[in-house]
Amino acid sequence: MACKSYLARGQQLSWRHAALALLLVMVACSPVPLNPAGQNLPAEQPAARSQANGPYHGLVNLKIDTGLASGKPGKVVDLSTLEARDFSIQANQYSAPLFEETLKAKGHPTEVTRTFHVSDTSQRYTLQVDRGTPATGIEVNLNGTTWIRPQSFGGAKRQAQVTTLLLQASNAIRIRTWGHGSVTVRVVSGGSAGTVFRRRGKQDDRILTQEERLRRNDVNIFDPANPDSLGGLLPYEGDAVLEIGGGEIPIGVSKADGTTAKILVGELKLLIKEPVEANVQALQERFPLELIRLENLFDDPFATFKVDLSAVSLSGLAADWQTLNQRSDRPPIQSAEFSSVNTAKTIAAAVALQVHAQDLMRSASLVDLGEKHQAAPSSIITQEQNTSLSFDPPSPPIPFSPPAVPVKSNQLWWLEADKAPKAWHYSMGRGAVVAVLDSEFGQLKLDSSTGNPKANRDFKDRVLYAGPGKEYLKSLGCGASNDPDCLDYNLKRSGHGLQVMDILAAGDNNSSGIVGVAPRAIVVPMAVNTYGELATQLNRIDTDLLAVDVINISLGKEVHSYDIFFSSLAYQEEVLLEILSMFFGANSPAQFAYKLGSVDLNLLKGIGRLVLRKKTIAVASGGNDGVGYDWDIANDKLINFPSSIPFVISAGAYEHNASGLPVRAHFVDVKDKSGNKFGSSNYGDVISIWAPGKNLWTKGYNGSGDPLWKYTEGTSMAAPQVAGVVALIKSVNKDLIYSDILDILRNQQNTASHSSFFPPNSATSSVFILNALTAMQDPRVGAKLARKYCLQYTFFGGPGSSIKGFSDVNDDIPGSGPVNPNLKGKALAAAMPEIQIGDTLEVLGWSQTERPNSMAPNDLEVIQATRLSTNTCRRAEFRISAAPPDNAPSDVQVWLLQGTQGKKVYPNEYIGIGIDGQDLQGIQIFIDGRLQPIKHLANNYVAFGLVPEVTPGVKDVIIQLAGGGSLTLEQALEVISLPHLQEIQSIPTTGATAMKAFDIGSETFMAVTNFYNQNPNAYNLYVDLFRWNGNQFTASQRIPAHGPYDIETFTINGEHYLAVAEYYHSQNHTFDFPSRIYKWNGSQFALFQSVPTHGASAWKHFTIGPDHYLMVANTATGTGGNVVNVNTQSELFKWNGTQFVSIQSIPTTAARDWEHLQVGEEHFLAVANEYNGSSYASSTNIFSEIYRWNGSQFTLLQRVHSEGARDWEAFSIGDRHFLALANLWGSTNSPSTAEKSKIYEWNGSAFVVAQTFEGLEAYALSWEHFTVND
Repeated sequence: MACKSYLARGQQLSWRHAALALLLVMVACSPVPLNPAGQNLPAEQPAARSQANGPYHGLVNLKIDTGLASGKPGKVVDLSTLEARDFSIQANQYSAPLFEETLKAKGHPTEVTRTFHVSDTSQRYTLQVDRGTPATGIEVNLNGTTWIRPQSFGGAKRQAQVTTLLLQASNAIRIRTWGHGSVTVRVVSGGSAGTVFRRRGKQDDRILTQEERLRRNDVNIFDPANPDSLGGLLPYEGDAVLEIGGGEIPIGVSKADGTTAKILVGELKLLIKEPVEANVQALQERFPLELIRLENLFDDPFATFKVDLSAVSLSGLAADWQTLNQRSDRPPIQSAEFSSVNTAKTIAAAVALQVHAQDLMRSASLVDLGEKHQAAPSSIITQEQNTSLSFDPPSPPIPFSPPAVPVKSNQLWWLEADKAPKAWHYSMGRGAVVAVLDSEFGQLKLDSSTGNPKANRDFKDRVLYAGPGKEYLKSLGCGASNDPDCLDYNLKRSGHGLQVMDILAAGDNNSSGIVGVAPRAIVVPMAVNTYGELATQLNRIDTDLLAVDVINISLGKEVHSYDIFFSSLAYQEEVLLEILSMFFGANSPAQFAYKLGSVDLNLLKGIGRLVLRKKTIAVASGGNDGVGYDWDIANDKLINFPSSIPFVISAGAYEHNASGLPVRAHFVDVKDKSGNKFGSSNYGDVISIWAPGKNLWTKGYNGSGDPLWKYTEGTSMAAPQVAGVVALIKSVNKDLIYSDILDILRNQQNTASHSSFFPPNSATSSVFILNALTAMQDPRVGAKLARKYCLQYTFFGGPGSSIKGFSDVNDDIPGSGPVNPNLKGKALAAAMPEIQIGDTLEVLGWSQTERPNSMAPNDLEVIQATRLSTNTCRRAEFRISAAPPDNAPSDVQVWLLQGTQGKKVYPNEYIGIGIDGQDLQGIQIFIDGRLQPIKHLANNYVAFGLVPEVTPGVKDVIIQLAGGGSLTLEQALEVISLPHLQEIQSIPTTGATAMKAFDIGSETFMAVTNFYNQNPNAYNLYVDLFRWNGNQFTASQRIPAHGPYDIETFTINGEHYLAVAEYYHSQNHTFDFPSRIYKWNGSQFALFQSVPTHGASAWKHFTIGPDHYLMVANTATGTGGNVVNVNTQSELFKWNGTQFVSIQSIPTTAARDWEHLQVGEEHFLAVANEYNGSSYASSTNIFSEIYRWNGSQFTLLQRVHSEGARDWEAFSIGDRHFLALANLWGSTNSPSTAEKSKIYEWNGSAFVVAQTFEGLEAYALSWEHFTVND
């Protein structure tokens, strides 16, 4: 977010910037600027969060809920009380209650008090309450705390309990009942409600809920071998199904302590200890596991196993779970729900391995499904409605004409919003390699001669695959063989992956109806059908030494409680130390805190290696859950992974509202995390950049292979736009690292209004909108505009030669011999078969001159070619200088340099353009079609002003040479004009001298000083207080005062105060009387303290450390209506905990204002001295003064000349600190000698003049600093 700083007469405006904290928390770390590889630590990194760890000795609440996956009401089975007889719930061994009593409610409230004793006060206990009917009211208070209330029963339930209570040796229990029915209250050791007494009886054929069965004390009620015992509950009905390669994979859902895991049922991923092979074998011998694959992922051995669920018992689940909960190094899980019996068994296997196989493995992990961040597309139409459409926006003169591309502007609005067609003037992505980790790539047919996949016409030969076949397109579920059905799933099934590829890199001029952001980049499709495959494919990039510039990941997962529950903390330490060492080198922090599971840690490690060692840029979708996230402080969770990794660029999705303004995207077909119908893009500090994410026009295929056009939405589709822009950048400069790319994408010009991206009344942070043009124009990229070249198609090789080729007519292309022009990946002659020998072509493109690091001599990348009617074409046009000329005039405030876009300029500023190698005599500059006045002209630059008719906004600058050449600098300027203020309300005042707006809680107030009433001649007036009612300010309170000149509001320890500077007492005819301080009492301000003052003109409140201070500006002393002495003392007051007391007197001369400025640890006070009793002139040695705090008081630092000084204003811009002085009465003296208003800047030892104002601005009553977001 960029801010322009201003001084103006008005109320201060401000914006808040929420910076990200450090993800990898450094406890013992000294700042280190660079690591050995020269990579800077990213400027913004999020903070780790801590949560209370175990041990936890209480009961674990485990349930099956078959509605978890569908989001619909399901059937619930309580697993918490399973014992040794496999899957059946049996009656617990009987233990007598420590207290039990049954009461009968009598309609009216009745209360009884009882006492009971326990022998073991270290044990945990459970309070249980059963009520006869939902109409029975009850409250139970145990030892002074009310634990059970009517709402404890959750509606119509008849049972409630509170577990893990600690009791005293002697305990008092008070039971209050009302309504009708009986109530039983008991206290037991451990256990849970309904498990102490159970009646053995015949099973009821009715479908009963688990709660009903527990209440009936039924035994043996849960046996998967006998589905009837479940009362109609099917063990497997709660799982979802993922179809891959003609097969179905069950997907289980589990909620643990508020987080949700979506997992492959029956699969686990284990981090194996050395010796790996022997331990893998031992695991299969000791546990019902079958090895699927053994992988070395970034030097870590992971084994994926299939679990024989028929051999898994749930009987020991609760006991093993409690064992893990008793660890002290991580948070316990106190409750969990599973969508099916097999999901419960899968997690039970992980729990058992974590407890009983620590000698063979470091950690067990669930295999997460992960979620694609895409909404279901809608509005499918046929391809004929969009075939061979051409989008060629109005073109400025060459060399800026964009290539014609098959884009329909009203459908591919997102491409224009990204400014991609204009960015193609700098690159179209040639040479960049982008890996797309996804699935369903669609129509990537196999070449019968080679067996390799062959891309459709959207990509032609720009798709890269592994080896002789399909390794990158094989899902891990395909097994060791090239299962054709499984491979076809990613080769032929059109869906998410193809849409991502199209948005990212569909080719230009392909007659296919779509074009991507980087239409000439190389794409590597890599099959990722489940979240666990991400690390596998990233490891392939690493080990295959594949030179990938950009990785796009349009999927993610919530980091859930199981991750850290099963994690190896030693492995976490190893991974994070490696990541930190990549940031900091040998000076890595000694400690850190960040909680992830082993699979996520391995993914973090892999992305870290690629990003931090190989300069690969990872882009990930930010998620569609509609939540504001950086990090969940309360629960130590990341909402979305891997987009929340600090060195991953996270993409949020926006749409345009009815007014055409960007707002956070809301999706019709995506539910949010609360299950509401309409989801939306995640938001918050960790969203790096925002791109269009709704109503995106993409292409799919039906079962017959025919194209189907559709709209799609989601952050999945925003991410490839960001990745496409990164590919454009990387095609020019492969040396840029993550921090460079992030800064370039978040260029200060690419900001948007905060409020439209955040829910009402929520905290906001910076919002950066994707802008490909601004990114490509960033000087760090080093991209150069495509230029015009002249080619002639001719014979080479001497007389009689039949070798055809292109010659460089104007010798502009480095190298000798024939030119090798390439258009869309083809030789130019092949791309334009209509050309003939002798034809001259005017082409737009890049040679080694523009791309010295990526183009060979004689090479020419062409983005547009025009066959000329004559065999002549002009030499390339002039170029804009990269820096202001050495002979630049001093009054030119703004320079338009090579690649400049959106340069801010004010109507009264002069603008300069450096131009190389042209005769500039007769040059003309046009903006908005109007000729601008030339102010300076030399042989290497022109400077001009703006005519009054130029309106605010972004402007093209058109340069016309007298010889006929022209150049358009697109969107080069943004003319700034502060918005005009509009009156919304008139407030009656009497000689008002000050107005102050302030907040108390959620309410906004305005205080106004009524200083003087001319008729009658009186100062005995009042301060009016107004309250904002949502539309206007209404009168709230009137505070009597004597010549109230200034007001100051402040807060101390949550209490709100208002100080009134009272100048003159009309009744007593004196300047010497107290000013008053008022305190808010909840409805109005009441008198709090009176302090002695002398013609008080201003108050200033400030703090130094924890201490609060008030400084009063005393103007004069005197009685009888005459000013006796302006050489008086201004007083500094300090808060002593109950009131303000004077601690220092400072001599002043008609003091009108005090201002406080903090610079680092130093504090300054500046006083505006107006008058010496006879003159305002600085020639009479009137000085305004600046004081510095020495630890106990303020001492004089320096004096500055002033004339009628009325106001100081302190402000900072970045790390520069300023004081602005308003000199009002200088106009009464000769203008040549008058002391003008000035701005002073702190240079480390004193305040020096930074700017002097001229004209009317030189004589100011007051200054006010504020910021306006650019």
